[in-house]
Amino acid sequence: MADGYSVTEDTLRAHADKVRAICGKLDAAQDAANAQGVPEDAFGVLASQVGLPGWFTGSVHERGISAVRNAIARVEEIRAILTEVDEQYAAVEDRRAEAFNRIQP
Repeated sequence: MADGYSVTEDTLRAHADKVRAICGKLDAAQDAANAQGVPEDAFGVLASQVGLPGWFTGSVHERGISAVRNAIARVEEIRAILTEVDEQYAAVEDRRAEAFNRIQP
């Protein structure tokens, strides 16, 4: 395009795939966070050594799990939007191709 920008379906799909891979990494982080207990895990032991009460470490742990959960939700939203934009671009390109195919030489 002369004064605009060019978006290709392949580029959108590739970006959506990268975002999907990030979701997988975040899922692994969430699984790891869920597998840890407080205060018996390493963080809890360390926290108890510096005098932090169990209710505090539990609260911090829960906030961490919540933060990872929220990050996963936002990244999933981005992936869904990228997929939708890709599908819309594909539909526009298909309609344009059909219009050109109907032109008689």
